Amino acid sequence: MSALSPVPGPLPEDVADLLRAVLEALDIPHPATVGDSEERARVLTDRAMHAAITLRGILNEEAADRLDIEWETAYLRERLAKHPPTSYRAWDPPPLPPALSCNTEDDGAEFESFAWEHGDLREGGEAGR
Repeated sequence: MSALSPVPGPLPEDVADLLRAVLEALDIPHPATVGDSEERARVLTDRAMHAAITLRGILNEEAADRLDIEWETAYLRERLAKHPPTSYRAWDPPPLPPALSCNTEDDGAEFESFAWEHGDLREGGEAGR
């Protein structure tokens, strides 16, 4: 196997769009429960199959239209629309508490407020460990 060589500059837009469509096909939400796993697996298998067909079509050196990446990408997106990842309950992770989100300049005050609300401060005002 040969070593990978760096790409000289940004990807052409049609190639980048194709890669985004393949990612859309494969990057679907995780199931909410074990019972939803079977349906998610079925949806993911269908979507992966369509992505593989698209990639094979583009990479097929014998096909006359193998370089029509834009058409292949549009067709893949049409196929994905027929297999949306909505037939199972998706896992929705709970939001991080303010103490872990680090989105403000005053994270210490937010942590203390969150900790007091949830009973995580011990006597003396120090956060419990």
